[in-house]
Amino acid sequence: MQIKTGGTPLTLVCVTKAHSSKSEEVCSKTLKRRICEVQGVRSLLSPERPEKILEEEIRALGSEEKKMILTEAGLTLDIEATTGLAMKAAIGMPWNQLRTLRR
Repeated sequence: MQIKTGGTPLTLVCVTKAHSSKSEEVCSKTLKRRICEVQGVRSLLSPERPEKILEEEIRALGSEEKKMILTEAGLTLDIEATTGLAMKAAIGMPWNQLRTLRR
C-alpha cells in the first residue's frame, strides 16, 4: 500500500513477526516462505537492483560473522605471505595507498 506525500511516496508493508525457531529446525515449506518474504521486502526497497540491499547487508556484517558464514559454506582462502607480497607488488600502488586498501 502506498501513501502519497509531498515527496517520495511511503510504502507500507506487512512483515510477519520473527519466530523463535531457527531456519535449520523448520520444514522446507516454511523456509521457502521466509526466503520469499525477505526477497519481497528487498525488491520493494530497491526495485531496480534488489541484490544491492543484500550487498549492503553483507558489508554491514562484522569480520567474525563473515568468517563464520564462509566456513559454514565451506569456502576458505589461504594466501601465503610470499604470494601476498607478490600480489601487492604486481598492483603497483604506493605503500600509503596499499595501507588504506588493507583497512
